[in-house]
Amino acid sequence: QGTNTITIRPITTYTDSSSETESVYTLMLADSTLASVEVVNPATGLVSANNRGSIVANGLEFNVKALNKTGTTSVSIYGGSSGAVYNFTLSTTASA
Repeated sequence: QGTNTITIRPITTYTDSSSETESVYTLMLADSTLASVEVVNPATGLVSANNRGSIVANGLEFNVKALNKTGTTSVSIYGGSSGAVYNFTLSTTASA
């Protein structure tokens, strides 16, 4: 992996003594022109953009690879069992 790829391994922390764990997470990348998504666990493979230009992928681990374009986009990760949501902004920079 180069510096243009980040690995995301979501973990949900529960505040009570529950032993519940997430069986799947959903990652949503709003702008597929800025980055691609690869599901590493449980299945390996690139995920293509939908007709709205976003990417929705299900798994337990993801590689997000920046494409050669400058911009920012939102990324959301949803816990399949808990419904927990984590949102962040991904910034990419085109190489010279």
